[in-house]
Amino acid sequence: AIDQLPDSREISVAKAAAGDTDRGADLYTAYCGACHGTNAGGNDALGAPSLLGLDADYLARQYRHFSEGRRGFHADDRYGKQMNRLSRSLKDPSLIDDVSAYVAQLSQ
Repeated sequence: AIDQLPDSREISVAKAAAGDTDRGADLYTAYCGACHGTNAGGNDALGAPSLLGLDADYLARQYRHFSEGRRGFHADDRYGKQMNRLSRSLKDPSLIDDVSAYVAQLSQ
């Protein structure tokens, strides 16, 4: 039953451990911080959402969806288009996992 499910915070910690958070911190600063904020809290003026509270697997999957063109192409999604373009600069799956791990651990 539901009381047997693992605590979601434990799941995030396990997923975050899959990447190198030190390297992820450097990559986040270089590629993400200007829009999403130095602490991943987002920037309303730029339309960049907060990334806090999201687990590493979700973050990596959404990033890949942008870079693969699954997200960011709707005519009304101005900020998604920007993310789609920017996501093409960081393609290596291990680096994406590093950034995702770093961001996920910020909420813990």
